[in-house]
Amino acid sequence: MNIQVERLDNQEALITVELDEKQLEQAKRKAATTLSSKYRIPGFRKGKAPYNVVQTMLGEGAILELAVDQLADEIYPKALKQSGLSPYAPGVLEKIDLEPVVVYRFRVVLQPEVELGDYRSVRVNYVEPTVTDDEVDAAIRGARRPTRVPFEGDALEADLFVTVDLHSKLADGEERPEDAPENAETEDGQPILYRGDEWIHTHDQTVKLDRDNEPFMNGFVDQMVGQKVGDTIEFELTADEDDELIAGRKVHFEVTIKKAEREIPVELNDELAAELTKNETPPLNLEQLRERVRQNILIRKSREYAENYTTRVLDEIVAQSTVRIPNKLIEERIDAMVEDLKNSMAQQGISYDFYKQMFQLTDERIRERYRDEAEQFVRRSVVASEVVDAEGLKVSNQDIDAEINAMLAGQAPKDAARLRSHFNRREQREEIARNLVTRKMFDFFNALGKGELDTVTNPAAEDA
Repeated sequence: MNIQVERLDNQEALITVELDEKQLEQAKRKAATTLSSKYRIPGFRKGKAPYNVVQTMLGEGAILELAVDQLADEIYPKALKQSGLSPYAPGVLEKIDLEPVVVYRFRVVLQPEVELGDYRSVRVNYVEPTVTDDEVDAAIRGARRPTRVPFEGDALEADLFVTVDLHSKLADGEERPEDAPENAETEDGQPILYRGDEWIHTHDQTVKLDRDNEPFMNGFVDQMVGQKVGDTIEFELTADEDDELIAGRKVHFEVTIKKAEREIPVELNDELAAELTKNETPPLNLEQLRERVRQNILIRKSREYAENYTTRVLDEIVAQSTVRIPNKLIEERIDAMVEDLKNSMAQQGISYDFYKQMFQLTDERIRERYRDEAEQFVRRSVVASEVVDAEGLKVSNQDIDAEINAMLAGQAPKDAARLRSHFNRREQREEIARNLVTRKMFDFFNALGKGELDTVTNPAAEDA
């Protein structure tokens, strides 16, 4: 058996196996026996007909075809072992050549490979989060819904809340051909939008005329400012690059302004603080509430910053590493992201098909939107895993026991015994171990980026 290995792009390999005559002859005789057991051959019991009789009755081609099929499952593991490759998934038999000799071609997806750079030299600036007075005041105001009152002016102004009926359609491009299907798509899965096709259609929609957060499309607020309640206005806007499906195209709007309101800001005072903490004894005054809110915001910002910081450190390590990943890992990550999207839509009572129709998306388009993020996720994951191995960031049984004890602290003895039995199941201990390794990994990256690595100790446990 002659084996050749060709490394392909994207962490794949092609294993070519050429059979020698002896192997093929043995396989053909085994196949002939199988065929004689399957088919009735006059004058012989099943499985007992000689090779030449089976050959005469069923043909050499039938014997050869079965022989090479039976050999495939036997040859692949031997060829893989001899190749020295590390597969990520089972190989796929791509092709079998029968002439002039029998040749198998297996495509194999390989494990990701990482060559770490000098990752211990990575440093990333760490800036302790702070909380401004404006953030504190905004958080307190956000706990109380502001009051809206009818707008009494003649002409609409920015920052008002308006309720509108809105119809819009594409104002340029080709006219829709009579024979065009309703949901026509390009070859790459993009929906084809013709002049006159509906874009946004909504009734009794309330939006804020905020130039920093334009509703519907950039330029909408400028068209609304100066108009009056009760007016129906028409105008055209050009879609910017963010509107991928119609970037650069003109959209005709027809808007009926049904109502306008202004928002009265929440007044910060001791009365508001007492109202928000009325279930406490005693209720807080404004200064006390501000201090509590400040500390809560600082805790949240510190946690978020720490998570983002470790990601920045990891990204620096990824940037100086050589990473080779198979496309299959990226596709699997995209599968998971699409499944998360479907679940998110379902929780909101929206079907996935309706979501695609609403935003004029296809399965292929959604997957392409996720591709860069999925690849980044996979690269981070494989590099982080390599660092974990390189640093010996292991978890011992004692670590797991200590974590379980911490989770059970304060539980009643009867409840603690029941929960301990649950946590000590193998799958639960493995889950706890994964969480602990992740925690150690984040602590390591955090200390590494700050240059405080000497303070992180992790002796590798023998029972890890």
